[in-house]
Amino acid sequence: MLRLLDLRGVATAELAGRLPRPEVAGDGPVAAVRDILAAVRERGDAAVRELTARFDGVELAALHVPRVEWEAAAARIEPDLLVALEVAAANVRAFQEAERAPDVTHTADGIRTATLRRAVDRAGCYVPGGRATYPSTVLMTVVPAKVAGVTHVAVCVPPGPDGRVPDVVLAAALVAGADAVHPVGGAQAIAALAYGTASIPAVDVIVGPGNAYVAIAKREVAGEGRVGIPSAFAGPSEVVVVADGSVDPTWAAIDVIVQAEHGPDGLAWLVAWDVDALDSATREVDRLAAASPRRDEIAATLATAGIAVLVDDPAAAVTVANAIAPEHLELLCAGAEAMVDGVRHAGAVFCGPWSPAALGDYLAGPSHVLPTNGSARFGGALTPDDFTKSVHVVTATRAGFEAAAPHVIALAEAEGLEAHAYAVRLRLDGARGRSPREAMGIPAPRSDIALMAGYHSPQVEVAVRLNTNEAPEPPPPAFAAALAAAVARVDWHRYPDRGAGRLRAAIARHHRVDPTWVFAANGSNEVLQTICLAYGGPGRSVAVFEPTYALHSHIARITSTAVAVGERSDGGPGGGAFALDIAEVRRVFDEATPAITFLCSPNNPTGTVDPPEVLAEVLAAAPGLVVVDEAYGQFAPRSAVDDVQAGCPLVVSRTFSKTWSMAGARLGYCVGAPDVIEALDKVVLPYHLDAAKQLAGEIALDFEPEMRARVAHLVEERGRLVGALGDLPVDVYPSGANFVLFRPRHRTGPEVWQGLLDRSVLVRDCSSWPRLEGCLRVTVGTTDEDDAFLAALRDVLI
Repeated sequence: MLRLLDLRGVATAELAGRLPRPEVAGDGPVAAVRDILAAVRERGDAAVRELTARFDGVELAALHVPRVEWEAAAARIEPDLLVALEVAAANVRAFQEAERAPDVTHTADGIRTATLRRAVDRAGCYVPGGRATYPSTVLMTVVPAKVAGVTHVAVCVPPGPDGRVPDVVLAAALVAGADAVHPVGGAQAIAALAYGTASIPAVDVIVGPGNAYVAIAKREVAGEGRVGIPSAFAGPSEVVVVADGSVDPTWAAIDVIVQAEHGPDGLAWLVAWDVDALDSATREVDRLAAASPRRDEIAATLATAGIAVLVDDPAAAVTVANAIAPEHLELLCAGAEAMVDGVRHAGAVFCGPWSPAALGDYLAGPSHVLPTNGSARFGGALTPDDFTKSVHVVTATRAGFEAAAPHVIALAEAEGLEAHAYAVRLRLDGARGRSPREAMGIPAPRSDIALMAGYHSPQVEVAVRLNTNEAPEPPPPAFAAALAAAVARVDWHRYPDRGAGRLRAAIARHHRVDPTWVFAANGSNEVLQTICLAYGGPGRSVAVFEPTYALHSHIARITSTAVAVGERSDGGPGGGAFALDIAEVRRVFDEATPAITFLCSPNNPTGTVDPPEVLAEVLAAAPGLVVVDEAYGQFAPRSAVDDVQAGCPLVVSRTFSKTWSMAGARLGYCVGAPDVIEALDKVVLPYHLDAAKQLAGEIALDFEPEMRARVAHLVEERGRLVGALGDLPVDVYPSGANFVLFRPRHRTGPEVWQGLLDRSVLVRDCSSWPRLEGCLRVTVGTTDEDDAFLAALRDVLI
């Protein structure tokens, strides 16, 4: 029945790939278990009774077994069995008390620290039923809990066909010191223990082995934070028996079969470096399995995971055992105790011919609830520590505190946790060490905010202001008249339309989309901030590609969103200047996995227009939202709004400030999928758009023909301005916006900026922006404004 695996000559590094282990069958019945958990969570005892009737075929009258029945059961079982339970319980109790971790105290430099072990209040012990009755599992789970000091220990065990808990299990509960027994099994038992019902109080920790339903249920409730589950996985039984010719091969064979008789999905290995010993023990496995009353269960396990392993020597045998990390490891060979030092990964080790795993399963003292499926690599046997928590206590003298204080302050400030540092400074000696602002009682802002520079552009009185990309002319007179008439009808004592429904509907008609695809806010800046609030925040990041609109990064940082920076191409003033490089985009996506990617097209301050095929590649690669800021979109030949569709992570923001000549209104919007819009509506403040602003947006959209005419005129004027700049000693970058970026060839950017300001012309100095050294940006104004700018620039440069 055992399949031969010859590992002689195999290097340690190659072992992992050569050791077969039964595969865990996917996630198992997760959906069914979740339905069971939901039913018990919502309907309590009634659901437990219904599920028990469905799965166990038993109608339960009560969900607890009275203690008098435990006592009666103990009186009914055979006296020698009761004595065995008592001896086993005493052994387990003695070992668990010795194993329990003590409290710890450490004192250094005036600071005393301690670890106090505190038991949980309630524990649940799951005892399986099915193929056999397991009173030993009652002892091995309840006793460690009581040794730990748990006040209430409940046992859940599936009922038999008659609806009763077997006498020997009830007797074991009595001997172990359990506080309650519930005749409930399966996932419904785990649910009842985790959520609590009228009959089964909720517990803090659940232990004990079980089938797939039980294991998944424990994983689910632990994931919800309902209960603690020991880290090691207690699943199908496993054994690795290491044997040589010094031990009767029948003993080695029966110890392989002992664990195999628990049924399928387990693991039963025989490891030897003596060919004759391996052959002899393998033949004995075949003989004993065929004669066993549980031959079917044994055959099922051995068919999938019964393996006879031939290795080079004892050291190789231990290496194989460590690689498997079995639940039970038996060393049935000469020099067994010396081999134990090499064992790193095993639930329990049974050393020598007189220490079979069966001894540990019942009587030795350590719990037989052991890690399986390789989890002995990181977990161990059930102990009292699984029912306790470590409570740390710190007590410092004044001298100890003062010695530690400077280091605490340094670390707190490095992490940006100003309140932590202040809590130490305050104790250090009152107001000393505090900043002047704090000493006056004014709290410090977030440390990251304190380090930021605000975003602003100069506002100075000049004759020609071409630095903020505003429209050069106000809206048509008819717009102002219509708005004045509408404002006169506003009920100023009432809040405005909270959802700005009429405005959104008007914007939706403009873009030929449904209103559920539109969000409006106070300028496109608030649109972008709302996106960061909904999709950014601590632990998330945005991607930007510089040079670009600096406010994108600023908004991200004030919402505690990290910024991942990529670069646009290094192309000069020609047609490829500052284009998006898709390889660079993918690099940033791979490294940062941004929740939001900000693109500006036309890009501010370069004027670059990202072509649709590049946007398509960005969307295909993006791990989160892609937000295209089209503040200048009407000046470009195409809008990304045309690409917004269901299932696409694209959001396009627009503003009324530029082409609609409404910078004074501070009104912006975005177009995106309804799910995105719904998220934005959740985080934006109520009544954020006042009534006048909503009316202004609605009325402005009635003047679309005038807007388009103005855009056409500005695009034509932009061409004239670019042509005129071409006659001066500057490098001009192509633009699809209402501004032009240029770099003087023989003077620095700040020098030229100051020279223009001295002539009452204000443009934007971009020379401090990433990779824009020496560059200036000029807004396309009226013909007269542009002529005045060109004359002043010519005067400065020539």
